[in-house]
Amino acid sequence: DNYLNEMPAPNFLYQLTYKRENWKDLRMSVQAKHSLWQHNYPNNNFYYEVLNEGNYEEVLVDISTPPEAYILFGFESSARFTPFKTGSLEVNFQVQNILNTQYNDYLNRLRYYAYQPGRNFILNLTYNY
Repeated sequence: DNYLNEMPAPNFLYQLTYKRENWKDLRMSVQAKHSLWQHNYPNNNFYYEVLNEGNYEEVLVDISTPPEAYILFGFESSARFTPFKTGSLEVNFQVQNILNTQYNDYLNRLRYYAYQPGRNFILNLTYNY
Protein backbone atom coordinates (compact mmCIF):
# COMPACT_ATOMS: atom_id res chain seq x y z
CA ASP A 1 0.00 0.00 0.00
CA ASN A 2 2.85 2.37 -0.77
CA TYR A 3 4.10 4.02 -3.95
CA LEU A 4 7.19 2.83 -5.81
CA ASN A 5 10.52 4.63 -5.47
CA GLU A 6 12.08 6.50 -8.40
CA MET A 7 9.07 6.43 -10.72
CA PRO A 8 9.43 9.30 -13.23
CA ALA A 9 6.85 12.04 -13.44
CA PRO A 10 4.83 12.33 -16.67
CA ASN A 11 6.87 14.02 -19.43
CA PHE A 12 5.68 15.57 -22.68
CA LEU A 13 7.74 16.75 -25.63
CA TYR A 14 6.21 19.21 -28.07
CA GLN A 15 7.99 19.99 -31.34
CA LEU A 16 7.27 22.25 -34.29
CA THR A 17 9.44 21.59 -37.36
CA TYR A 18 9.98 23.48 -40.61
CA LYS A 19 11.64 21.65 -43.53
CA ARG A 20 12.85 23.04 -46.84
CA GLU A 21 14.45 20.18 -48.77
CA ASN A 22 15.13 22.15 -51.95
CA TRP A 23 17.26 24.69 -50.05
CA LYS A 24 20.30 22.82 -48.68
CA ASP A 25 17.99 20.34 -46.92
CA LEU A 26 17.23 22.97 -44.26
CA ARG A 27 15.47 21.82 -41.11
CA MET A 28 14.53 24.05 -38.16
CA SER A 29 12.58 23.05 -35.08
CA VAL A 30 11.44 24.48 -31.77
CA GLN A 31 10.88 22.13 -28.83
CA ALA A 32 9.25 22.34 -25.43
CA LYS A 33 9.82 19.62 -22.83
CA HIS A 34 7.21 19.66 -20.10
CA SER A 35 7.80 17.59 -16.96
CA LEU A 36 4.93 17.43 -14.48
CA TRP A 37 5.12 17.18 -10.70
CA GLN A 38 5.21 13.63 -9.34
CA HIS A 39 2.20 13.23 -7.03
CA ASN A 40 2.65 9.54 -6.21
CA TYR A 41 5.80 9.08 -4.16
CA PRO A 42 6.61 7.33 -0.87
CA ASN A 43 6.93 9.84 1.94
CA ASN A 44 10.13 8.88 3.79
CA ASN A 45 10.75 12.31 5.33
CA PHE A 46 11.63 12.33 9.01
CA TYR A 47 12.47 14.74 11.82
CA TYR A 48 15.87 14.92 13.51
CA GLU A 49 16.86 16.77 16.66
CA VAL A 50 19.64 19.31 16.13
CA LEU A 51 21.47 21.22 18.87
CA ASN A 52 21.20 24.95 18.10
CA GLU A 53 22.64 27.43 20.65
CA GLY A 54 22.13 25.04 23.56
CA ASN A 55 18.57 24.05 22.58
CA TYR A 56 17.39 21.02 20.69
CA GLU A 57 15.24 21.74 17.66
CA GLU A 58 13.42 19.27 15.46
CA VAL A 59 14.43 19.73 11.82
CA LEU A 60 12.66 18.09 8.91
CA VAL A 61 14.99 15.95 6.79
CA ASP A 62 13.36 16.04 3.36
CA ILE A 63 14.62 13.04 1.42
CA SER A 64 11.62 12.17 -0.70
CA THR A 65 9.63 15.24 -1.77
CA PRO A 66 9.79 15.56 -5.57
CA PRO A 67 10.84 18.83 -7.24
CA GLU A 68 8.44 21.25 -8.93
CA ALA A 69 7.20 20.85 -12.50
CA TYR A 70 9.15 22.62 -15.24
CA ILE A 71 9.13 23.47 -18.95
CA LEU A 72 12.31 23.64 -21.04
CA PHE A 73 12.48 25.26 -24.47
CA GLY A 74 14.97 24.37 -27.18
CA PHE A 75 15.92 25.14 -30.77
CA GLU A 76 17.58 22.99 -33.43
CA SER A 77 18.59 23.67 -37.03
CA SER A 78 20.52 21.72 -39.63
CA ALA A 79 21.57 22.09 -43.26
CA ARG A 80 23.54 19.96 -45.72
CA PHE A 81 26.26 21.43 -47.97
CA THR A 82 28.55 20.01 -50.68
CA PRO A 83 31.78 21.97 -50.27
CA PHE A 84 33.89 19.44 -52.21
CA LYS A 85 33.41 17.35 -55.35
CA THR A 86 32.47 14.28 -53.37
CA GLY A 87 30.66 13.88 -50.08
CA SER A 88 28.50 16.22 -48.06
CA LEU A 89 28.87 18.28 -44.92
CA GLU A 90 25.95 18.44 -42.48
CA VAL A 91 25.92 21.31 -39.97
CA ASN A 92 23.66 20.91 -36.95
CA PHE A 93 23.20 23.59 -34.28
CA GLN A 94 21.22 23.12 -31.05
CA VAL A 95 20.36 25.28 -28.07
CA GLN A 96 18.93 23.42 -25.08
CA ASN A 97 17.18 25.19 -22.20
CA ILE A 98 17.09 28.53 -24.03
CA LEU A 99 15.57 30.41 -21.09
CA ASN A 100 18.22 29.05 -18.69
CA THR A 101 15.54 27.62 -16.38
CA GLN A 102 16.66 26.35 -12.98
CA TYR A 103 15.13 22.94 -12.45
CA ASN A 104 15.68 19.62 -10.75
CA ASP A 105 14.93 16.24 -12.28
CA TYR A 106 13.09 13.80 -10.00
CA LEU A 107 15.32 10.88 -11.06
CA ASN A 108 18.57 12.73 -10.34
CA ARG A 109 19.82 11.68 -6.92
CA LEU A 110 21.82 14.89 -6.56
CA ARG A 111 18.69 17.03 -6.96
CA TYR A 112 18.87 18.21 -3.34
CA TYR A 113 22.36 19.64 -3.81
CA ALA A 114 22.53 21.18 -7.30
CA TYR A 115 20.32 22.21 -10.20
CA GLN A 116 20.48 20.55 -13.59
CA PRO A 117 22.75 22.12 -16.25
CA GLY A 118 21.60 25.43 -17.68
CA ARG A 119 21.68 26.71 -21.24
CA ASN A 120 23.60 24.44 -23.60
CA PHE A 121 24.95 25.20 -27.10
CA ILE A 122 25.84 22.25 -29.34
CA LEU A 123 27.43 22.40 -32.79
CA ASN A 124 27.82 19.18 -34.80
CA LEU A 125 29.71 18.92 -38.07
CA THR A 126 29.30 15.64 -39.96
CA TYR A 127 31.20 14.94 -43.17
CA ASN A 128 29.98 11.98 -45.24
CA TYR A 129 32.44 10.85 -47.91
